[in-house]
Amino acid sequence: MIINLRHISSDQNRQAMLSNKDSVTIVISYSGEKQEIKRIVNYIKQKEGTVIAVSSISDSYLRKNADYIMDIIFFIV
Repeated sequence: MIINLRHISSDQNRQAMLSNKDSVTIVISYSGEKQEIKRIVNYIKQKEGTVIAVSSISDSYLRKNADYIMDIIFFIV
């Protein structure tokens, strides 16, 4: 399942609510702390879905509640 963050929030919530134990969702958020992200992650976890987080803040809500984590790393050249 892909939750496109460019859609309006009701679409994101609806897609998250349709998740199930076989769903794998990639959630991308720099901070991982927005209420919308928390709500979506909660829906997915309640349905026993898998959350892959792409985030940069190490102790964010998203990272703490994800099953797998990918870091966003910025390099200044």
